[in-house]
Amino acid sequence: MKRIACLLSAMIAAIVAIALRVLGAEPVAADRVPPDRLPGFIAGEIAKWRTIIKQAGIRLE
Repeated sequence: MKRIACLLSAMIAAIVAIALRVLGAEPVAADRVPPDRLPGFIAGEIAKWRTIIKQAGIRLE
């Protein structure tokens, strides 16, 4: 059963990676990016997109 669970997990990960690529995202293996970098990455993305959204005049409806 453990082997089946590992296989299913790998298949799901592959499917998710493909789906992310279709959406324009670049999936990165968790062992390549330490979790402590995530908050900084998110803060940087928020700042970047905030500027772009304000410059474009985009507003929520």
